[in-house]
Amino acid sequence: MTFQNNQIDMNSLPSVMDMEMISIERNYYKVMLINNLIKYISIIVILFFVYFFNTKFDWNRFFPWIVGILIIGILFHAYAAKIGFKNRKYALRDHDISYTEGWLFSKYYTVPFVRTQHVEIRQGFVSKFFNLSNIKVFTAGAGDDVYIKGLRTETAEEIRNFIISKINGKL
Repeated sequence: MTFQNNQIDMNSLPSVMDMEMISIERNYYKVMLINNLIKYISIIVILFFVYFFNTKFDWNRFFPWIVGILIIGILFHAYAAKIGFKNRKYALRDHDISYTEGWLFSKYYTVPFVRTQHVEIRQGFVSKFFNLSNIKVFTAGAGDDVYIKGLRTETAEEIRNFIISKINGKL
């Protein structure tokens, strides 16, 4: 028997980018904004305490700049989240799950179920009010996990059950 390693015609390969992707829930944008607002407000409150109770350092020159930079950060995060939000999409197929995100730098993940170790559903404090959950598909490789945020809790559970049944060979 002779070893063969034929070259593949790149034009005949199917493109995963052509598959129909499903957008995450629109309410997740509100969750993102609220979470970022909580972070920035916490930082501003800490800065106010440091400003008023630290008498050893002259904050008067720097404090307005620091608060201004934080406000610009809040506005930038809101704008970047809005632009990048439409690119958060996923696709569930017979043998794999794909996810794409990003605005300035796009990321595209595809994880075959044969490499899946386990599936986890997470729900944050703010997400709970909007009935949203996140699903994380852990793989055998390092750093190859897929983490989809902003799914309806029922959808996340359906996806988890589907993947687990695929892993166990029941589908």
